[in-house]
Amino acid sequence: MLSLAACGPAEPELGFDASKRLQSRVLTVTDLAAANDPAGALVALAELEEQLEVAGANGEVSFKRHQSIMTAIEAVRTDLLSAQAAAQAKAAADAAAAASATPTPAAPPEEKVEEPKKDDGGNDGKGDDEGKGKDKDG
Repeated sequence: MLSLAACGPAEPELGFDASKRLQSRVLTVTDLAAANDPAGALVALAELEEQLEVAGANGEVSFKRHQSIMTAIEAVRTDLLSAQAAAQAKAAADAAAAASATPTPAAPPEEKVEEPKKDDGGNDGKGDDEGKGKDKDG
């Protein structure tokens, strides 16, 4: 005799509620990655993984579906880690380039210091020196 349970509907690979929650988290990861925020996307990806584990423990995700989602999560994680490393390397290179491009301050030009002119009292050498010369009287 055959069991009637074999004729019943199969368990879904991914429950509707779990699907909505996981898709929402996937959208967050995608948005952060598109915004060039690999660090934020990695955090959201970890939260997605945590939600997947909870859904799996609650029977909302089949083992087969759980494994396929985990494979996708690992591939995305690898891409995000590569993007994060590239962004850090670029930031370090930009900082090094900026540091080497900053001109070193040049020494200020030397100022010529003029020696003060001697004041001869306005006498240009042809003056009226009363102590010398001819006497007016005679």
